[in-house]
Amino acid sequence: MRIIIILIFLNCIISFSNAQKRDAVWCFGDSAMINFSDTSNIITNTSIVKSRGSSASICDSTGSLLFYTGYDNDVYSIGGPPFKNGEIIDKLHNLMQNGDSIVMQLWYHEAVIVDDPSTLNQYYVFSIGVTFSGQQGLFYSIVNMNANGGLGAVTQKNIQLQNFEMVDCLTAIKHGNGRDWWVIFRRWNDSPPAPNNEFYSYLISPIGISNYSVQNVGAIQSTGFGNISFNVSGNKMVFVNYKGLLELYDFDRCSGVISNPETIYSENTQPPWPQRWSAESSPSGNLLYVTHVAAFSPDSCYLVQYNLTASNIAASADTIWRTPFMLNMGQLKLAPDGKIYLSNNYYGGYPYNDTTYNMYNMNLSVINLPDSLGMACSLQPYSFYLGGKRTYFGLPNNPDYDLSALAGSPCDSLTAMEEISGIQNPNLFVYYNHGWQTAFINAEKLKG
Repeated sequence: MRIIIILIFLNCIISFSNAQKRDAVWCFGDSAMINFSDTSNIITNTSIVKSRGSSASICDSTGSLLFYTGYDNDVYSIGGPPFKNGEIIDKLHNLMQNGDSIVMQLWYHEAVIVDDPSTLNQYYVFSIGVTFSGQQGLFYSIVNMNANGGLGAVTQKNIQLQNFEMVDCLTAIKHGNGRDWWVIFRRWNDSPPAPNNEFYSYLISPIGISNYSVQNVGAIQSTGFGNISFNVSGNKMVFVNYKGLLELYDFDRCSGVISNPETIYSENTQPPWPQRWSAESSPSGNLLYVTHVAAFSPDSCYLVQYNLTASNIAASADTIWRTPFMLNMGQLKLAPDGKIYLSNNYYGGYPYNDTTYNMYNMNLSVINLPDSLGMACSLQPYSFYLGGKRTYFGLPNNPDYDLSALAGSPCDSLTAMEEISGIQNPNLFVYYNHGWQTAFINAEKLKG
């Protein structure tokens, strides 16, 4: 009977672990929504996002949507302010209480959501102002999901942490302890131009937002368009930008230190620029996919695969797909089903008019086998139908909410937290760590 109880306990723990689905719902583009909660039956639905680029969303551990970011109905102005203001939208697709007028400017990687390690059901929404005096820099707002009958409310809004022009590359990654977060961004100086190699970061922990640091690492960059991405393990980081820079780094999730830069391509000093737009690693971390907008000629876009295990990574470049320039390739994102999805913007349009519906903007392209070399990766262009909704350049800027802790690492600081007494028989020992939501199992001399 004791063994049966242990097995039931283990089954519960394993089921809970498999239920971590906080990136399960994507809201993006023109009212698009994808639900990956059941990867054997992926479904589409409707959001109220109207965004050429940035969006962010988060679910609970079962894959049920909590909230996401969107934009208000202000008229978009390509020549300058006012851009659209950001909004925080609840799970019923209505404006969250006090969720209006969030600092955003309709760029591409300008918002990210992380949970507050100090308070259950509380979240930070970080956002950046890329340009415009008075609305530039790093900001955060706080969402309390216990408020307003469980629909949530914004309890603090647009608290400014930095006041300088930002590179459009805001991101976050779990600390090595599996609880805290690193929020990472870059500075951009446009007026006057001041190229730099600076990376900025904050630590988000139970004591709040702290440990602000600046690291000078790698090649100089000089544009406001960029993208930071991590591999599945979180120990490798990639930066690409509009002027063609492609650079790899090591990342220490315990200290937040970025090191060992490897420049695959430097920035072009003169146009035409290769416009490297987005980068995403395969699940194994061995292959890297990069989108190039008008990369090698004035009228083309490219999806290129790089072999990160090759002695010469640049020489391993393999063009998987080429499109006309006006069928722009946008964001790449690894999904919960293990496939990489690619957004495409039709003829550079934003916003689309009411009659612009076609196969190019009503579907995502899918890399079905992203760990396979060359054409064996099984790219299927325009193969994932969005249920009548449309896409632009962007996909949700969601971090890996459920990236596990680094067991046995120098920052293994939670293993002794809230341990309960072991459930045991002479051969099997089980300890459940509440901080990690993980079962530790030791066994010996088992038979059968």
